[in-house]
Amino acid sequence: MNHPVHVLTRLYLILLLFTASGQASAVEFSTDFESISVTSVADFSISDSDLSATFSGGTNFTIGNGSLYHSGTKSWMIDPAGDNGSRGTSTGVGTITFSESPTEIEFYIRTQNVPSNPAIASVEIVDSSNGVVHQVNDIGSADWTNIRYEVVDGAAAIRSVEVNVTGGGMVAIDDLDFSAIVTSTTDDGNSTANSGGGTLNGWMLFAWLLITGISTAFKRARIKN
Repeated sequence: MNHPVHVLTRLYLILLLFTASGQASAVEFSTDFESISVTSVADFSISDSDLSATFSGGTNFTIGNGSLYHSGTKSWMIDPAGDNGSRGTSTGVGTITFSESPTEIEFYIRTQNVPSNPAIASVEIVDSSNGVVHQVNDIGSADWTNIRYEVVDGAAAIRSVEVNVTGGGMVAIDDLDFSAIVTSTTDDGNSTANSGGGTLNGWMLFAWLLITGISTAFKRARIKN
């Protein structure tokens, strides 16, 4: 017959392995837009680690204007609404969506310098309820504007980023980073909830209660004997 201590130890190890098989972890995405070329208005996706982002409504190539690159020689660029020749027809709006909802996002934005008809841009970060949770207006060409937003505990997740541009020039977005919670898959093919560790904590509490109950039962049985 197995000693009670051995039984409890084995039970604890089994439960620990079970709870660790589907943990959620934070993953970092980063792009400088150098790995892809899109010369006319189109949707495209960039992947990094276990995450991806889709960019709609703009172009991504070397246009030969160094002021539109925060780093390297490419950026995601959106033209004002209208026909822009070889770059195609733009709505003046660009949208970023994500494979997983970001918990934090950061990027740089700047408009093209056109003295006769200055380009002005705005940014809206939209949450899962379609509410605008962060907005920056009157972005111009004088310098790069750093956009950064972090989801606070209990707040709705980020769904998308919308960039608008008006005037006579383009707007460029470069060096974009975001973080998201990615869930791992268990051996049976199921995924844990995207809760940043809530599932793990629940199972650990269950394991502790179960082991405590069994331990108490063993003690009572020994006393009776």
